[in-house]
Amino acid sequence: MPHGDTARTRWRGRIGAVALYAAIALGACGWCGHGPEAVIENVTPKVTLSRGTTEPELIDSGTRARAGDTITTDEAGAASLKFPGGSVLKLAPSTSVYLESGPRGLRAHQVRLLFGSLDAVGANRELVVMTMVGAIEFGGDRTEASISANEQGLSVRTLIGEVTIGDQVVGAGISVRVDSNGIVFETPDGGAAEDAAGPAAPGEAVLLSLKSGRGAVRQVGGKGRFSAVKPGTQLAPSDVLEARGAAAVVDLGGLGEARIWIRSGIAVGSGDSGGSSPSFETRRGTAQVLLDGGMRQSVAIGAARALVLASARGSDVEFTTDARGTRIRVYEGRVQITDADGARHELWANQEAAVTATGRSQVRDRETSALKINPTVRRVLVAGRMPAVTFIWSQLEGEGPYTIEVARDADFANKLIVTDVPDTSFVTDRLQSGTYWWRVRNATKSIPARAVSFGVDRVTGEADLRKNVVNASGERTVVLYQQYQPPELTFRWTAAANADSYRIDIWPDGKFDQPVFEQVVGEPQVKVASGTLKDGRYLWAVTVLDASGKNLSTSDMYDLTVKFDSNEMLLRIFEPRAGARVRGNTVETRGMAAPGAEISVNGKNVKPDEAGRFKATVPVVGSPPLVIYRMGGNIFVRALRR
Repeated sequence: MPHGDTARTRWRGRIGAVALYAAIALGACGWCGHGPEAVIENVTPKVTLSRGTTEPELIDSGTRARAGDTITTDEAGAASLKFPGGSVLKLAPSTSVYLESGPRGLRAHQVRLLFGSLDAVGANRELVVMTMVGAIEFGGDRTEASISANEQGLSVRTLIGEVTIGDQVVGAGISVRVDSNGIVFETPDGGAAEDAAGPAAPGEAVLLSLKSGRGAVRQVGGKGRFSAVKPGTQLAPSDVLEARGAAAVVDLGGLGEARIWIRSGIAVGSGDSGGSSPSFETRRGTAQVLLDGGMRQSVAIGAARALVLASARGSDVEFTTDARGTRIRVYEGRVQITDADGARHELWANQEAAVTATGRSQVRDRETSALKINPTVRRVLVAGRMPAVTFIWSQLEGEGPYTIEVARDADFANKLIVTDVPDTSFVTDRLQSGTYWWRVRNATKSIPARAVSFGVDRVTGEADLRKNVVNASGERTVVLYQQYQPPELTFRWTAAANADSYRIDIWPDGKFDQPVFEQVVGEPQVKVASGTLKDGRYLWAVTVLDASGKNLSTSDMYDLTVKFDSNEMLLRIFEPRAGARVRGNTVETRGMAAPGAEISVNGKNVKPDEAGRFKATVPVVGSPPLVIYRMGGNIFVRALRR
């Protein structure tokens, strides 16, 4: 890969994960239902596998893993996952991965790196590794890379071939660091590498990089034929640059960092934008302007002009132009528009504008996402593609604007979003799985930081409900429940050849003077009524009795723990399935919750019956269509499709 793009590229956390995750993660697995997804080999001690909601269990070499499994190594553990197509993951100590389903029609092994480090070999373009900051796609017949993820971000080093992170290709021998601020290419000694042609001087423009295998062309002076260009090419003020299927990055020079991502054609202009960088003109396609704090950038839009003003955090503004005009979307910073009639408009983050081909402009708020997060929401589980999110809050004392901050840590040292908005809401499509902290303030007051976690809802059917069976296995049994009281439990043990009956005794931990449950039964199992065993630890044993009631033998003492499951969400949704097609404006939903639970589905109150089951027909909301379930501070989302 030409790595002229080696300075920090300000992606603002938008590393292309949304588009790639949608392409990879939607739909049911096309092959995983016909066999194991991976064979786990080279297992050292202390490697566990958790299947769905089950407790982690120690595993040996030869264990077969499938979608929905989590494999974790402790500080001394290691293991290799071998996939049918030849791809291999080598897990380092203190590492955890989750196997996700691939889409129909694609041979994609999709693995989510939860934390830790691994070495990956991707064969035949089959491997995708998901991380907290985006997706890593392995290309070519064979690609090898080392990947490490922690709370600070992601480190990737490509050894053979090339991997793609969003729109950026990382070639062999190149290392990158990725966090919420962007991507940094590193030299072998660990330092940040310099641009191949050096940074652009104020008033100049330099083509920094292109996505490998694709290209861009330049029309010198805006006349004559287009000719190919490569990274490091100096662009004159009147040159026209067109990225043909590539993601081209232009350094506009200046006192700080100014970048334009081009996904089609623009013209590098000759105007002035206050001395920090040259102006440019939008043409067909999409350009994204990324500026350091305090900079400004002038953009010509036909007969209108836009001035991008970076806040202290910086700016991130997208221009999309076609024959009808240009749409301007502000993610961070502000934009001042002067249209052909001389009218002036100001856009804030959370707003967008349409400028017609004749230079007339109209400002509007971005479409509010149906998935709304207020300060009381703690957790969100999404099945399907992650939708945009709207943060909402009450009006604070004093005047706006409001400053919203979204970070990955409680200390707000790793901020993903810092921007000003004119009203009491903010829309973002930059959030993926993980925990975020957010807070809002104006000049007078502030809303204290609140944490909200986003995750993938992997429980989609009745088969995933817990089986409340306690077996005499010799191992400790843990029963987790999510009702108002512990459920009915079935105790089972091995039948004895000379048994006429059995007596089961269950004692609270350390209290053997009086069992909490005692019963004689004629078969090797017994049911214990709901609520008999409260939260806590119990010991139980079975005594074999003859026809006269004489004790023949007594089993070992078995260990049982019953506890309320506060870590899992409290709702099971059977219909609709994620990705289901919606034909009209309503959809039927059914599921299960605790009896008496207060549930809202797309704004409609739904009450479970005495068994905890519910069924309702509700209107779908949003685009793409969503079904949103709210229960207390928890939200479940089913992303559907038309």
